Amino acid sequence: MAKILPKAEAVVPKQAQFLLSAAPPVAQEFAKIAVNIILKGDVAARGYAKAASALQITVDAVDQGVKMLCDIFIRSAQSNLSAVQMTEFLKDLGFHNETRECLVDYCSQRFREIRGLVAVPRLNMASYRKLEWRLDVQLGSRSLFNQADPSFLLKFSLNREHVGGVPAFVGKQSQSKALNNERTEKEVIYLEANYATLKTICSQLEQALAERRSSRSRRILQQLQ
Repeated sequence: MAKILPKAEAVVPKQAQFLLSAAPPVAQEFAKIAVNIILKGDVAARGYAKAASALQITVDAVDQGVKMLCDIFIRSAQSNLSAVQMTEFLKDLGFHNETRECLVDYCSQRFREIRGLVAVPRLNMASYRKLEWRLDVQLGSRSLFNQADPSFLLKFSLNREHVGGVPAFVGKQSQSKALNNERTEKEVIYLEANYATLKTICSQLEQALAERRSSRSRRILQQLQ
């Protein structure tokens, strides 16, 4: 099956064009930083000023160059490009021979790690439809009187969508085929929990939402969009 190459348009920002003809050692350092960001979320912003001074460019240009490589590596991994296809893609973007050979060589070494993280899988996603709940309180039993033991019975109604994941940059025809293959099924899940358990779950969810708004999470999502 033929692979679909990512579109080259709007991938290379004006400020990052210095990387198109960068010397192989420079290109490799930028590639290392980009891969580090993709895999670990580490941003070595402290070294940007030093790199900008050495290359006689602005710090913003260094940042744009790193983001561009993140974008290229992620697109290549999502499309599962071979070394030959990636070389062709970089050639279309305007990278010079030595620079693109260096980038392809480094990306090939780390390709499996990157693809394992950013490849778009076939998803089986459940989305919230509605919630019904009931509070039960046991007031006594044969062995114990005057007890108050509350518990919550929760009924979650979900829509489970079967979606074939498609990268945003593939052709519109392929996207349409994937969308036509989607289907939605209704699912009901019953849960029983006491107040302490529900309170713990709520606290954990609130922490997760707070982490979602953190600068590190925003940087990772920015690279994947």
